[in-house]
Amino acid sequence: KLLLDFSDTVNLLLSGSYNKSYSTFGNNFVITPNSPPLSDFQRAVFGPIGWGVDVANQDTVSYSKNKLYSLVGELNADLTDELHLVSITGYRNSNNRVEIDVDTGPVGINPGRGFSPNPLGYPIQYVATEDEHQVEIYKYFSQEVRLAYSGNGLDIVAGAYYQNYNETRQLLLPFIFDGAFVLQD
Repeated sequence: KLLLDFSDTVNLLLSGSYNKSYSTFGNNFVITPNSPPLSDFQRAVFGPIGWGVDVANQDTVSYSKNKLYSLVGELNADLTDELHLVSITGYRNSNNRVEIDVDTGPVGINPGRGFSPNPLGYPIQYVATEDEHQVEIYKYFSQEVRLAYSGNGLDIVAGAYYQNYNETRQLLLPFIFDGAFVLQD
């Protein structure tokens, strides 16, 4: 925070924050299979499915990266002895990126590691990319202006408020079919 006093009657308070985080999390488990006929394929791919099953094939590190920052400026000014101005401007940005091995199957590819083995001829594999498969970006701008009058036994507050919120989401699930044949000449 930074407080700037321009005069006895005018000041500006600037505030900012920044947060960056990285976390990894555990494996995905299929708790309940789909209904037939998809459940037959699901069981063939994943193996046993249900409560108490603790087998998962995870060949990609699951992680979440977050960056959040905000900037806020608050201007306070006594225009006269009776009239006071407040103007608050804010901007906030949140950027969340996630990578999860969504197939939980025995094959896949990771940058720098190449292909995982495919002993069962598993027909679908998840491909990890340098770009995360789930990206969420939130941008929020707000502007508030208030005029407050106090005098002669009368108190009046008038103001305006504007906000603009923008949300962008991207979901990219890169799969390769017939992964068993990728390594063949």
